[in-house]
Order: sequence, then C-alpha cells, then structure tokens
Amino acid sequence: MSRITHPSFTLLHKGNELSDFQLESLFPEVHEFLADWNKKSAVLELQTSGSTGTPKRFKVAKDVMWHSAGATIAALQLKEGLSALNSLSCQYVAGKMMLVRAMRGGWRLELRHPSTEVLDEIDDENEKFNFTALVPLQVRGKAQKLNAIDCTILGGAPVDSMFEEELKMVGTRVYETFGMTETVSHIALRQLTPHSDSFFQALPTVSFSQKDDSTLTIHAQDWGYESLHTTDIVELESEVRFKWRGRADFVINSGGVKLHPELIEPKLSTVLNAEVYVKGERHPELGTQLVGVVIQGTSIPEKQKLLEAGLSAYEIPKVWKEMQEFPMTASGKINRKEL
Repeated sequence: MSRITHPSFTLLHKGNELSDFQLESLFPEVHEFLADWNKKSAVLELQTSGSTGTPKRFKVAKDVMWHSAGATIAALQLKEGLSALNSLSCQYVAGKMMLVRAMRGGWRLELRHPSTEVLDEIDDENEKFNFTALVPLQVRGKAQKLNAIDCTILGGAPVDSMFEEELKMVGTRVYETFGMTETVSHIALRQLTPHSDSFFQALPTVSFSQKDDSTLTIHAQDWGYESLHTTDIVELESEVRFKWRGRADFVINSGGVKLHPELIEPKLSTVLNAEVYVKGERHPELGTQLVGVVIQGTSIPEKQKLLEAGLSAYEIPKVWKEMQEFPMTASGKINRKEL
C-alpha cells in the first residue's frame, strides 16, 4: 500500500504554520511520531489509554493505520485540504490517528494541547474547523459549541442518555465511534446529530456477526482480522449494523442476576440528573452487590422513585458511594478500576 503524505498536509498552532523546530518544542510527541512514521519500518509501537485495563504497548502495521484513515475519510465524506482540530494526546492512538488522517487527506491540522477547555478556546469569529475528534469529557456542558465544527467524532467512552439529550442542540454532524486496540481506531460509527441513529454502521469493507452469547465478532480483513471476537454485547440488525448493549467483562453478577453497567448508568443518570457510575462489591449473601458511585453532594432519590422511573429492583444500587471527582485515564476516559 502506498503511504504518500498529501502535499497539502500542514500543521498549525493558533493559526500559524509550525516549523520543525517549533513543532519539536511545542508538541514533542507529535514530532516524535512523525519521525517514526517516516522511518522505513513497516510497523509502529503504540500505547493504549488504559480505559479497560493497565496501559500497554503494542505493535501495528502502518498500512493498517493508513487504511483506517482512508476508511474514516470515505465514510464521513471528508474533503481534501479541510481544516481540522486536534486536542487529543498524541501519546495515544486517537491523537496519532488524527495525524494520519491529516497526512492522507492533505488537511490543515490545528494542534492544541489536550484540555477539557478546548471548545472554549476556539475563536468563533476567526476560526472555522471542518472536522475534529474529541472525548465526551471535552464536550459535556458545552455541546452547543460543536455548531462551529462541521463534523465531530466522539470516542473513548459511551455516549449516555443525558449527554445525548444535550447534543440535541447541535445542528452539525456528530458521531459516536466504536473500536478497540486491535482495530487501531474505530471500525463503526453511530450518528448522533442532526439525525440520531441507535445503531452503529460499519466502515467500508467491515462486517459483523454474533456468537451465541450475543457478543460481537468483527470481520475486517483490511485491518488484518478475518474474525475478531470481542466481549461487546450487541443487538445485531444486519451484517453491517448493530446496537451496542455493554461489555461482557464489565458484567456484575449479583445473586445470579447479570447486570450491565452500561445499560444501568444512563437510567440512573437520567433520574438523578447527574453523572452516575456503578460497580460491584463483594457481599456475603449476593456474592456481589451493586454500588452506585456519584459526585459528593448528589441527591439520591428514594427507591420507589427509581422503580417508578423504570429501573428494576436489581438495577437499583444497594449502597451509594460519593467521590470528590471521578477517576479518569490520561486520555479522558472513566477509570472503572478506581471507582
């Protein structure tokens, strides 16, 4: 596969084109990645963000990253030479993939340091971006600012019902991504705005099947996988569309009842009008009991109100835990191990 960087590829900071010296000084991780990319080696060593376990390093073929970038560009119909924004850490895969997409598409890529304030820093009068990739933490509470960006992809954490409600004020295109370490980047997209779809749509040349336990199998030969089995529990509509239900490895078995945190958390968050996570803790009778985790000072409603809101008795936490702030990984994802 030819990996020729588009001649229009440009890196900027605050609207000014970066020299090699400025890039190395301001964004050393970007400078290092580009140096590695231009080496003759066909593979790169990358690092996971640690959202589903201990951060680890792994090797990936440059051709796979290049193909993934092209698949995203095709699926979203992103034009050559567009103006894009990156505020994801280029220490991790998501930030590196923004660079690869920009190289392939000949984009003008504005680099910003990772921050939850990146949307506030955009100068609406003088800055116009066609594309960006963000994590939900960078958007919560300021979704209306996405109206200044033509197309946004959100990854790293599921989009819950409260966040999806906030996104209704956005008139530009916003998508939730689905992917994993093995696929390097996303291999499916779910449109959130301006039209909402509850199903993920496969990228070109990707298809899906399902095992008896409802877990997803990915078929993506261009990514190097004839059949990649996952722990993601899904509802399969067709070989290219699925609804995500949760992860089998996050399931909490309480008294013989299997509870899926990713299905329970949106319901609790809606009733409490606050961000809620759940986890399992050992219990002498149940084996594991469901624990609700909220930010300190969050009002917890009576059990009856939760039942009336549609939660089953099994989905209501037996105990609640308060934290000053939720533990996050370096890339802005919830760290479930530290809840």
